[in-house]
Amino acid sequence: MNIRVFLLLSLLFLGFTGLQSQTRKQKNLETRRLRLQKEIKQVNKLLFNNKEKEKDLLEQIKDINQRMEIRNNLIEVLWDEYTLVNIKIIARNKEMVLLSDDLSGAKDRYSKLIYESYKNRSYNNKWLFLLSSESLEQAYLRLQYTKQHSSYIRKQAVSIQDKKIVIKDLADKLLLIKQDKELLLADYELEKDKIEQEKLSKDDMVLNVKKQRKSYVSQIKKKQKEEDDIDKEIEEIIRLAILKSKKKNKAKGGGFALTPKAKALAKRFASNKGKLPWPVSSGVVVRKYGISKHPTFRGITIKSSGIHIATKSGSMAKSIFGGTVLSILLDKGGKKQVLVQHGNYITIYKNLETVVVEDGQEVEVGESLGKIFTNKVTNKTIIVLAIFKETKIINSNGWLLRM
Repeated sequence: MNIRVFLLLSLLFLGFTGLQSQTRKQKNLETRRLRLQKEIKQVNKLLFNNKEKEKDLLEQIKDINQRMEIRNNLIEVLWDEYTLVNIKIIARNKEMVLLSDDLSGAKDRYSKLIYESYKNRSYNNKWLFLLSSESLEQAYLRLQYTKQHSSYIRKQAVSIQDKKIVIKDLADKLLLIKQDKELLLADYELEKDKIEQEKLSKDDMVLNVKKQRKSYVSQIKKKQKEEDDIDKEIEEIIRLAILKSKKKNKAKGGGFALTPKAKALAKRFASNKGKLPWPVSSGVVVRKYGISKHPTFRGITIKSSGIHIATKSGSMAKSIFGGTVLSILLDKGGKKQVLVQHGNYITIYKNLETVVVEDGQEVEVGESLGKIFTNKVTNKTIIVLAIFKETKIINSNGWLLRM
């Protein structure tokens, strides 16, 4: 193997290894892009399908913020994909140059072979070449030579054709990659334009909201108090259930007096963190667990004891794990909350219009608990999923499997 061929093969191998790594990255980015695009479609369908009915500017601003956050993530992914494709094109172009140079060298070598064969055409007359031999041994050697020489020329011709096919295939692939690059750039520019339009729309709304700050802040605090009151009622229900379990099993100490079966259930529930199914068939998270700054009003914070998920109107809430219905709570607004116990863990399904289970009922994972309430003003259907361990609310972010 000469040095040039060795160098070509080495570079192609390194290029192939690099392209394999880039291909993995590209697939990961493509997966993220498709997921974000799906999420934007869900947000549009679940939050923006009835904006003419929406009267609360704060809700509109919140929805726009939600979509803008997803769109910003999508823009980053599109740019990363675009950059990666550019790197791939550069690598493919280098490969094309190397292969073209190799083909050019092969053509030169083939031309020289044909020219030498023409110059020594007397040797190409196999029978004359053989009959002019001085001995049988020389005739045999000449016969072998003519066979090898003809075979070598044919192989060179085939090699040239093979190289042409490889280069054409590479050129076709390069064209497709360039087309992907243009599509990614077009999507990137389109998303940037959309987010700029959303910023302008949001800025107008924010100005109008700030003119009525006192009224809106009062609404925020009222809603927060309602949520806090429900959580206090839930804590009290769980506290009484703990006392009842202790009395029944004549146990002391903190927490539920669990049977071995209930302990095993709690252990399975905990081990499934990050793998639990969603409480709805389809939906999008519109608010996470925890305390966050209000996006419009400075100095105002929002506390959420669970994950808020927007879903389709008429959707049923589903149990995310097998357990027993601990209690059904009715709030001041007439909406219901279902508490399902899994050992010393309790999942709470808030904002239900109706329920189809009762206290003490055993439920399986995925079993319907009730119909989720749809707000008649905003036309939004939102379920709140909270998780307690004993009487303590725990961070519910990260418990569900990514949809």
